[in-house]
Amino acid sequence: MKSKVNLKGKHRAKNQWSVIAGLKDERIIILSISLGYPKGKLGFKLKAADSTFYFKALAISRALSKDVKGYYAAFKEIKLLTDEVELYAKSLREIGLGGLGKVARKNRCKQDLKGTLDKALNFINNLAAENPEHGIEIITGAKFKVCISRSGGKQLLRVKQTSTPGEVKLYGLAVKTDGKYVRAIYEFQYSTDGGKTWIGKIGDMKLYAQKPIMKIKKLELGVDTLFRMRSNSKNGLSAWCNPVRIIVT
Repeated sequence: MKSKVNLKGKHRAKNQWSVIAGLKDERIIILSISLGYPKGKLGFKLKAADSTFYFKALAISRALSKDVKGYYAAFKEIKLLTDEVELYAKSLREIGLGGLGKVARKNRCKQDLKGTLDKALNFINNLAAENPEHGIEIITGAKFKVCISRSGGKQLLRVKQTSTPGEVKLYGLAVKTDGKYVRAIYEFQYSTDGGKTWIGKIGDMKLYAQKPIMKIKKLELGVDTLFRMRSNSKNGLSAWCNPVRIIVT
């Protein structure tokens, strides 16, 4: 069921913290195609500690190999990635045994593995671009990190935990036209299952020089949660920003 919002009605919010009276959170599955698409990143560097690098690479390798949702079968380097993870693990064990050249061999294995991980990331990002409606699930399902969208060097959405357990504030960039702020409806959503389903709230806020802000309460503690935002103004309906991920405390 769609909630109708009247920009000129009596329920117009008095300040940036308010939302339309009577609107409740509702669980929905996003079916619309976004104008943009989420992008992934590795989430760790070549210089990462050997143990960190190994376990993160192993998680990616296993996710691509299991391919629970059937997204990753076209990635031709899965076997190579699995083999390189095993070679890297072996090189780490050999360092403990001592001997010449063991560290150099470990470093070569790490560099080779990093190269294949980069190929996997490129594959995942191309796949997300081709299937934007499933982009977040494709990226997180392969154990990559979702990049945070930025516009003009500014982050489109920031998430900040409050002092209250299970409560967060979402801070977004306000819509502008020709350098001036315009009235808009800002929609904020969050997901606790990697982007498969979203819980959404529509806020009708009177915003000019103010930033859109939404407070969400009673989130489940310790859960890896995604947040995103989009706007609807005279400029039209924007694409969803790339999600921001936090573990709620």
